Amino acid sequence: MFIPPSLVILFTSTSLMVTLSFFCEFTRNTGFFTGRPGLKKKSVEEAAGMSEPTASHVHNESCTHIHSVGDRTQVMGIDHGGASEVEVEGDPSPAHRVVLPSNVLPLDSNMQELVWVGTQGQKITIIDGISHLKFLKVLCLRSNLLRSMVGVGSVKVSLEELELYDNLLRELEDLDGANKLRLLDVSYNRIATLEGLAGRCPALEVLYCASNRLKDPLPGVFSACALTLTRLDLGSNSLPSMEGLECLVNLEELWLGKNKITEIKGLQALSKLRILDVQSNRLTRIGGLGGGASGEGIQHPHLQELYLGHQGITVLEGLDALPALKVFDCTGNAGVTEIRGLEGCPGLTDLWAGYTGVASFDSVLSGVANCTSLQVLYLEHSPLAKDWEYRIRLCRGIPSLEQLDATSVSRWSSSVKSSSSVESIGGGGGQVV
Repeated sequence: MFIPPSLVILFTSTSLMVTLSFFCEFTRNTGFFTGRPGLKKKSVEEAAGMSEPTASHVHNESCTHIHSVGDRTQVMGIDHGGASEVEVEGDPSPAHRVVLPSNVLPLDSNMQELVWVGTQGQKITIIDGISHLKFLKVLCLRSNLLRSMVGVGSVKVSLEELELYDNLLRELEDLDGANKLRLLDVSYNRIATLEGLAGRCPALEVLYCASNRLKDPLPGVFSACALTLTRLDLGSNSLPSMEGLECLVNLEELWLGKNKITEIKGLQALSKLRILDVQSNRLTRIGGLGGGASGEGIQHPHLQELYLGHQGITVLEGLDALPALKVFDCTGNAGVTEIRGLEGCPGLTDLWAGYTGVASFDSVLSGVANCTSLQVLYLEHSPLAKDWEYRIRLCRGIPSLEQLDATSVSRWSSSVKSSSSVESIGGGGGQVV
């Protein structure tokens, strides 16, 4: 019997539609792909009582788990008829729930350290219920959901170290009377001002405030701890200048990487500096360290590490006033074409000048001639690094060199250093690894 093709197509299409409809209904009722058997999402109207079942019925009869999402709460329940999910408005999100230190770990009135890292379980949202810890010296609440420092003052008499790294803080507060506090770590928060530190914490030695939202100068902020602060980290903010730091006469480490600083200024009095990091800012010249033709400022006789990478610097200058310098980083300054100005740095051990415009062997060899202790040299991704004699000539010209770029020179340095000419060790650079 002949069957018209159109009838066959119609029959096939109808069968596919029926099959697809049945499959969709099956997966919706069984949760075949979601892994939640019998999961059906109820509307807010149903949860409010406009249709059955009500939210209170689901919560009282079958609720087994509550999970907050934004300003709603998903209530998951499993009963004999299957599971259900209801969205209820008004319940707090995790950041707004009341979770105290006493909710996550036992508190002993004689304890000296209270440490809780939020990544290991429940996150603390409020500092409260710790006033009875009269001997507490260390309070560490890292990676929690704290929006305020209120409550710290209840243990201010004995507190020496306070770490609130990776929270939701917007300002420094409740530090009045924290006269024994030596270390304060509030990095990775949302702090826009340090005014809460002004006139407080006279014993503070270490302050970490990296990766926040600081964007204004800091005059008067360190008035109380100007003579005690030895380490300061303000990296990854938006500070436009170094204003306010000139009073830190005993500072030994200053970390200011990834800000918007345009010049090194106001550091003349910081003669005890050992480490200065100003990389990834907006410098166009090296100044403010003393020395140079202008002789500006005073020397920094104790400075050992100077990081000035990734700027717009074109000339290496003003470094002759740094006799103790051991590590100098000028990586990523494409305008730098010569290694110079290091005559007054005889103890230099590490010179990082990769991704610059250095193209001359004579510039490098003459520039480090007085650096008799140079062990590590980076010139990768510079025009000079493309020369076929690159490794041979630098190794022969710098006898103390132990590492060139990321490669140790020990396995081939002896043959290179003992040769009197390039030809005597095989000619082409391809033969020397």
